[in-house]
Amino acid sequence: MANPSERIGGPVIGAQYCVPSTCQYKLFQTRRGSKNWSVVDAANATVIFTLVKHKTNSSRWIPKYETQLVDAEGNIVARIQEKGSRWKVLGASADSNVLCDVKICGGLLDWKTTMKVFLASKLSEKQPDYMVELRTICASDCIILHGTQPMSEVEVNRRWFGRPEYTVTVNAGADCAFVLLLVMIMEKKREQRAAAATNANAGAAAASAGAAGGGF
Repeated sequence: MANPSERIGGPVIGAQYCVPSTCQYKLFQTRRGSKNWSVVDAANATVIFTLVKHKTNSSRWIPKYETQLVDAEGNIVARIQEKGSRWKVLGASADSNVLCDVKICGGLLDWKTTMKVFLASKLSEKQPDYMVELRTICASDCIILHGTQPMSEVEVNRRWFGRPEYTVTVNAGADCAFVLLLVMIMEKKREQRAAAATNANAGAAAASAGAAGGGF
C-alpha cells in the first residue's frame, strides 16, 4: 500500500510536517493590527507555528519583506516572498533554493482556480502540481488539491472587528507546513484586495467632493 504522503504529493517543506492523520488548525492574527499570525491545534489550542512578517533589507525607502513560518521552538521552517504577481516558497535559510512557485489566478473564465502551484523541480508549467479552488463563486472557502486529490479544506470565518480566522483541515499524509503557507498567501491576497478597494473608494469620494465644490 502506498504511503499517504505519496498519494497527495509527499513532503514539500519536510517529511516531518506530513501529518499521520487528519488534523485541524486555527490560523488568526495574534492581536488587532498585528502582521503576525498564530497557528494553533484546534484539538487542544496548542500553538504549533507562528507566521511572522520580517524585513529582508536595510532600505528605508524601498523596504522588502517576507513572511516566515516559525515553529514553537522559534526555528524558521520556511518562508514566502512576493515576486510581482507570483509568490515564492523558500526553505528556512536565507540562501536556500526556491521550493515552489505560486501563480495567482482568477478571472471570469477561470473564477474557481485562485492559485496554481508549481514545484521547482518541474521543467514546464503545463500542469500545476497543486491548485487552490474556491468552493463557490460567492464564498472564500476553498480546497487545496494535488491533482484531483483533496489535501486540505480551508474555511474562512470572521472574528472581532471583522478580522478573518482560518480553519484549516489537513488530510493524512499532507505537508501541513506547506498548506499553512498557501493559506497565508491567500490572506496576503485578501489584504491587497481590501487595500485596493479602500484606496479606490477614497479616490472616488475625493473626486466627488472636488466636483461638488467646483460647481458654479
